[in-house]
Amino acid sequence: MTFQKNQDLSESLRKFSIKFSPDKNHFAVGLDNKVLDFFHLLQQGVPFSSGCYYLKDPNYTFLYSANIAFDDIDWSKFPKPDELFDEIILPNDYAVWNFVHNRDNVLQLLDEMPPGNRHELVLIENWYNDIANAHFTEDRVRQIITASPEWQQAASKNLIKCIVENDFYQTIELKASLDMVLWIDNRNTLNTADSLVFHKYIADGYAGDYFVSRFESTKNPLNQRIKNELVKLAKSVCAQKSTGYFDRSEDMSVQDAVEFLLFSKDDKTLKLFLENNINLKEIEENFSNVPAATIEKYEKYPADLQKLMVEKYTEVMKVPDSEIFGITVSDIVKFLADKASCSDLKEIVSIHEKNLIGFKMPKRCN
Repeated sequence: MTFQKNQDLSESLRKFSIKFSPDKNHFAVGLDNKVLDFFHLLQQGVPFSSGCYYLKDPNYTFLYSANIAFDDIDWSKFPKPDELFDEIILPNDYAVWNFVHNRDNVLQLLDEMPPGNRHELVLIENWYNDIANAHFTEDRVRQIITASPEWQQAASKNLIKCIVENDFYQTIELKASLDMVLWIDNRNTLNTADSLVFHKYIADGYAGDYFVSRFESTKNPLNQRIKNELVKLAKSVCAQKSTGYFDRSEDMSVQDAVEFLLFSKDDKTLKLFLENNINLKEIEENFSNVPAATIEKYEKYPADLQKLMVEKYTEVMKVPDSEIFGITVSDIVKFLADKASCSDLKEIVSIHEKNLIGFKMPKRCN
């Protein structure tokens, strides 16, 4: 059937109809007695469109509306709402829960259920999946592990399995798994994950962000042997003359290396790093690495190294005709605005004025 613009639809609309299943948990919307779509009433009466799929069919047989009439619907192929929910929260070949409203409805229902409910157990036993990743937040996980030891046990098993089976560090699945491991904060699970992640990924320059979080843990601290290995590697990275990707072995990112040295209070190596890398050549060639490892972590450095950092950046920015990337110039000047002397700051601003659109001299220097 087609509709024309300005056509009187009253007669045509009468051909649309709805038919409910005997248990009132499902209904079909149709035209001319042919099915257009199936809807299922989840908990609390929330409707869920299956996009014309028999969800209980292991092959997810597609129901073309032209081939099925209301009288031919086999309602036995649809499970009860509670069973249906378990099926739709997990991935399937057609990902019917990806329809925007379906997904929002499913996540809302999960959020409204008490922590540790059996659907959350289904999700973690089938980890990784997108619904689980969207639903399990740090706060929710904390609530679940208090309510359900069974969930925590299943989570530990399946998260470690994901880490073992993952071949690449930079994947959503692994990052989500490591976040979950940190949130669960179980000593045995953390120790297993620490060992796996260190041996599988740290040699390729990855996993630093995970271990930065582990360095901060006091309840279940990182194994001292792994700590020592990370600090040793960090010292090697920061002692080199350049932060550039092609100028050193990519064993660990400079930013992560600095974090580990800050944790271990290795001021000697950090001072060497600042002296070697806050210079015009390094900032021109590796404009993102140096500020990320210094300016962005300024508050974590001890006072004497903070002072050295300001002195080095002031020295670099007073060089005329430099080729520092414009955004980097702006970031460095903003950093120095409340730290450098007013005379130095005015000189720097006059040199880099073209890259400082909208910059206002701090009141202390007016």
